[in-house]
Amino acid sequence: MPRFNRLVALAALGYLLQSCSQNSDGEKYVARVGNAQLTEKEMQLAEGKQPFPRQYVSEWVTTELLYQEALKRGFTESDVVRRQLEDARKQLIINAFLDKALYEDSASVSAADLETEFRNHADAYRLREDVAQMSFAIFGERDAATAFRFRLLRRARWEEAVADPTAQASMLRLATREFFSQSVLYPEELWKIARTLNKESPSFVVKTNVGYCVAVVHNIRRQGETPEFGYVREELRERSLMDRRKQRYDSLVTALRAATPVDVRLDAVDSTAH
Repeated sequence: MPRFNRLVALAALGYLLQSCSQNSDGEKYVARVGNAQLTEKEMQLAEGKQPFPRQYVSEWVTTELLYQEALKRGFTESDVVRRQLEDARKQLIINAFLDKALYEDSASVSAADLETEFRNHADAYRLREDVAQMSFAIFGERDAATAFRFRLLRRARWEEAVADPTAQASMLRLATREFFSQSVLYPEELWKIARTLNKESPSFVVKTNVGYCVAVVHNIRRQGETPEFGYVREELRERSLMDRRKQRYDSLVTALRAATPVDVRLDAVDSTAH
């Protein structure tokens, strides 16, 4: 386990055990190991972080068993453990500080900024494989798929057709204007449709191993071409956020170094390396 993850895990372990091991008279508990209790309130607080309650309780019990055994064997007195916990505590506090003071107001990037970035660096995003923008619906019955296709042929908009209660009753899967490459598109018959179907025309009903499919191809870009903005929007956003946060981080560290006395004795550092 990388050192950072190990330190954070140790600190989280200490926090969890400290909070769960306290006397909780009057509170209902969902699990108990020795004198340690996991209360209903603590479970509620953990719901947002752990969507599987039974798994969370099982992990809590295992953690508590190991912690209590470590206490019995005197591991809390270990200088190594104390140092690791202190290092992890510092890192957790730093992370909380950066999230609040440095990154909180950079959590979003305007669409205009992303579009400008894309125009200026479009060549960097050229496709390594063909990508299709498609809508498709898969039905459990052929008759339902056929009726859905007829609605599209009568020039119903895709969004209107999929909102029809009759269509929804037997619809197994739906995708609306999503981007797919061959490697991620399933079932595989859909890629054959993407390569041959005229744009904005509903396909025939295609039988697949997961149901009866009707698809519409909105656009397709070939390997080496510049993709549509929508295909790379999320990648652009992530890159922009990373660049912005790195700039702010570097500026903060530079300002702190200028404002705080720092004394590094390189001769001592070099001597400890031998």
